[in-house]
Amino acid sequence: MADFLNRITILSPANIDEIYGLPKFSKDEQYIYLSMDKAELSIADSHRSLETKLFFIIQLGYFKAKRLFFIPKYADIKEDIIYASQRYFPESPVPENIEINRITRWKQQQKILKLFGYQECDILWRKKLVEKACQTVRISTKPIYIFNELLVYLAMSKVVFPAYSTFQDIISKAIVIEIERLSGLVNENITDDIKKSLNSLLSIENNTYLITTIKKEPKNFKLGQISQEISIKHLLEPLYCFAKEFLPKLDISQDNVKYYSKLVDYYNVFRIKRLEDNITIIYLLCFIYHRYQRINDNLINTFIYQTRKIIENSKKAANLRIINLKMEGNRYLPKVSKVMNLFVDDTISNDTLFGNIRKQAFGILEEDKFSLVSRYISKYGFDHEEIEWLEIEKYASVFKINIRPLLLTLNFKSVAANNSLMESVDFLKKNIIEKKNLSTLKLEQFPQSIINRKLKRYIVRKYKKKICGSSRTVMEIFPNRYEFLVYMKLCQNLESGDVYISDSIKFKSFEDDLIDNQQWENKERFIKQLNKSYISRPIEETLAELKEELEKAIVDVNQRISDGKNKEIKIKGTGDNVTWTLPYKKQDDLSNNPLFEKMPQIEIFSLLSFVDSQCGFMTAFTHFLERYVKNEADNNAILGALIALATNKGLVNMADSSDLSYQSLFAAMKNYLRQDTLKKANDINL
Repeated sequence: MADFLNRITILSPANIDEIYGLPKFSKDEQYIYLSMDKAELSIADSHRSLETKLFFIIQLGYFKAKRLFFIPKYADIKEDIIYASQRYFPESPVPENIEINRITRWKQQQKILKLFGYQECDILWRKKLVEKACQTVRISTKPIYIFNELLVYLAMSKVVFPAYSTFQDIISKAIVIEIERLSGLVNENITDDIKKSLNSLLSIENNTYLITTIKKEPKNFKLGQISQEISIKHLLEPLYCFAKEFLPKLDISQDNVKYYSKLVDYYNVFRIKRLEDNITIIYLLCFIYHRYQRINDNLINTFIYQTRKIIENSKKAANLRIINLKMEGNRYLPKVSKVMNLFVDDTISNDTLFGNIRKQAFGILEEDKFSLVSRYISKYGFDHEEIEWLEIEKYASVFKINIRPLLLTLNFKSVAANNSLMESVDFLKKNIIEKKNLSTLKLEQFPQSIINRKLKRYIVRKYKKKICGSSRTVMEIFPNRYEFLVYMKLCQNLESGDVYISDSIKFKSFEDDLIDNQQWENKERFIKQLNKSYISRPIEETLAELKEELEKAIVDVNQRISDGKNKEIKIKGTGDNVTWTLPYKKQDDLSNNPLFEKMPQIEIFSLLSFVDSQCGFMTAFTHFLERYVKNEADNNAILGALIALATNKGLVNMADSSDLSYQSLFAAMKNYLRQDTLKKANDINL
């Protein structure tokens, strides 16, 4: 806690100068900021001496630019003094020096504040800033976030920014107050049993700290790695259930939960043990909460990956098999022509038995090849989907080993109240847990709602069978095909959002991100804390203002068109028959420009690397934690994740087609690719 009492670093020296540094106007900026309207000019003229008039103009211009007051040296503002003197007092010589006493300077500042409706940041406002910082720190404990929120709060309230050191003190105080508040909640809610369970995570097991084992994310989608994830999930489940109930009592944002979790990820055990006991408990519970949900995400990603892999391999095998069948069928075509010649052979009597002719046909073309050749020369050809299902059945042992454990450990839920897919999922889970062989079950025992009419011919087998001396039509299910159909449907519904996992980050439902009804009962307090005028006002007023603004814009645009000021609009007709059109100029076909034919094709990665060498946009991708980061950023992984997401290729496919692992791509995306870093990277100029 003593560390927080020291002044913390919020901004870099460059950012401090950007906010608090004396403005340096260009010629154009001098014209804009040192211009005055009648009221401002009247106040400037009310001063007696030329020096005080000029200093007022400079103070006024600097306040317009930065909403701050400065005590500048004459040498630093000399160019602005010369400009203001020549513009407003051309007949008077430019003063060689200006010295303004403290009282005069203060009086001028009060006039400027009154002119713009601003206030000074006095003791009362500093107390308000502490209150605001204490509210904001529950959303994010990052000093830069709190600082930016305080700046917005002051700007909206028309209050002059205090000194940077004041912000440092206020933010430090807010963080200390937050730590004390959280510590108190721990004392009220955490039992000795929970403390003991959390402390066990920091114990050594098989020469390794248990928390270190839990931190390790799977390196790939192989069975060993995923089995380890499932084991960790079962280990954390009791503590996760407690964290799920306890963390809402802290009244902190999900961003803070994630941030505290990240600290455990990056601290070693020695550093964690040095923290205050109650803070360690909060950090560990946040870590468990976030890690458990990441485990579910990892398991779902594995589920999708393994299912897709089987589908892709089956498609490739089916395509290859059809090619081979066609080649084989083509090879037997000459024999088919000989078989057909039997029907027009004059040497064969019409009285010849068909059985004898069939024997001759089988002598030309083997009996087992007739079915192959008939399908080859028929209008429909080979049934590609049937062959795919035959190939999928070959992977039955693979998906039973790799996908079944995932099905059992994941708690799938559906957006729809009565979902036939969930019925099939529950059916599979029940029989797998009871160790029943699906092939021993009858067709009517399987939930069949997920089998549509198109799929039924591939999932359900229909054939003739002799029962008690008579031939009957029998229908049986292909159990392995049915099981994999459930996996396929789950993948489709997970990606569309129709199926979700509540305890997840990426795959949870939309409703899980919304404030629950109990919290929403205090919506007036939430809205007040946000301090956003457009939210606190009645929506009817906001819509009325927007409507008025829109209608005025429509009138202005039409007036400009009718006056001929908009040269891009072509007006036809007169009187009440006036119409207008946009003259479209035929554009050159840039995609087939001869210039592009001369340019060599290069990889996107190489292009981005070259751009980075020229402008350094990669420096904008900073780690989520900002501090406490042990490893340097892997630019290759960041660019790989960037390209994978931008081209919709996806991390899994990028990992398969490059020398980057899925884990390195996922870590880069998770830690470096955010909305703010992407904006900064785009804004960096050469």
